[in-house]
Amino acid sequence: MKLDPITQAMVGNGVPKGIVVLMYHSITEAQHATWPWEVTLADFTAQLDYLVDRSIGVFPVGRLLDSDCPLSGVVITFDDGYANNMNAAKLMYERGLSATWYVVSNEVGAVSSWAKGSEQVLPMMSQAELKALDEMGMEVGAHSRTHCDLIQQSPQSIQDEIYGSKQDLENILSKSVESFAYPYGHFNNSIIETVKQVGFRSACITRSGWYRPEEDKLQVRRITVFGSDNVSTFARKLIFADNNVSWPKMMRYMTRRVMTRGA
Repeated sequence: MKLDPITQAMVGNGVPKGIVVLMYHSITEAQHATWPWEVTLADFTAQLDYLVDRSIGVFPVGRLLDSDCPLSGVVITFDDGYANNMNAAKLMYERGLSATWYVVSNEVGAVSSWAKGSEQVLPMMSQAELKALDEMGMEVGAHSRTHCDLIQQSPQSIQDEIYGSKQDLENILSKSVESFAYPYGHFNNSIIETVKQVGFRSACITRSGWYRPEEDKLQVRRITVFGSDNVSTFARKLIFADNNVSWPKMMRYMTRRVMTRGA
C-alpha cells in the first residue's frame, strides 16, 4: 500500500484540507475491473485501509447537514445499488465506517436494466439487503426510479422519478430518505426545485471539486473512483479533489508552484 515517491512528496500526510465526496459504482470480486466504473474489492479494501491508517474521517452524505460536521474528511457514496456493493458495506462496517448508497428503486431485487454501451447488466440489491445496509448504520438515498436521464423527461415523469423513488425506498426502510443523486449527473434548475419540493435535503452531482459548506446542498460535488485508480492515484484525488490527477496535469501543477515561489 506504498505510494510512489513523487505522490508521497506531493500529498504529505495524505489528509485532505477539506471534505472530498467520493463516488463508486460496482465493486467486483474479480481480479481485474472490466469497465471504468467498477473497482475491485481488493482495490477498495486498500483504499479503505489508506483512509483508516491515516485516521481520515469517513462519513455519509447526511453528516454534511449537521452543524458540527467536520471541516475535513471523506464522504463515500455508491451509485445505483448493485448487489456486489454488500461486500463493500461489510468491509466498512468492520472498520466502523459508514457511507451513502443511491439506489434505483424500480430495480430493487432485479437487474440494472438501464445499462447500455460498456456498462454491465448486474444484479441489484434486494429489499432485505437494503434493510441490512440500514441496520449497519449506512445511509440509503434515492437515484430515481428507472435511472433515466431526467432532463429528457416530461414534468410529470420527473416528478414520478424523483418523488416515486423516495416513496419506494421509504416504504422498504420504514424511515425517511433524505438524499438524492441525479442519474448521469444531469440536472437543471427545474429538476433541482423538484428535488427540494419533494423533501430531499441533499443531492449529489458528478462534477468534481471540493465540498464547500456554503454551496447548495442540492449540488454536492463528487470525485469518481475508477477501476484504473491505484492507491497513489487515490491519494492524489483526495488532495486535489479532481477526477484528473494524471502525471501531465500534476507536472503542470508543480511547475506553476515552482514559478509562483520564484516570483
